Amino acid sequence: MRALALIAALTACGSPEQTVYVAETLREPARIAIDAWNARLSRTCPDVQLTTTPHPEADITIAYGDMSPAAEPNDQASERFGDIRVSVRARPAFLPTLLTHELGHALGLSHSPHADDIMVDPLASDREPWPSTRDVYRVCNGD
Repeated sequence: MRALALIAALTACGSPEQTVYVAETLREPARIAIDAWNARLSRTCPDVQLTTTPHPEADITIAYGDMSPAAEPNDQASERFGDIRVSVRARPAFLPTLLTHELGHALGLSHSPHADDIMVDPLASDREPWPSTRDVYRVCNGD
């Protein structure tokens, strides 16, 4: 399976540069998730952005596959040590929001108790794939 790699240029705000490898089948929802993070980060942390580029080795992978052993039976995705796995049962319309949330984990965020945050758990399937101001602040200043 061909894949698209994404480089996360996270040199500002104390975040190291990370590469993100995205399976081609998730390219479009990943683009929406990346654009959402970039739009918000550019205002608060302008040196932090996610950019796409082909790259064979990655720090973070996003693909369909087996879930983390810690995942709940109804989870649609899990992130563990930079390995984001999306369940095949995840609804296509929900993938941009789901990947925005999981990229938040890859950026170092934990879950949030605030309903307006993309990092809220459980994540509502009808919400827009848009990080909140609080999510962005947490990325730029450390979780």
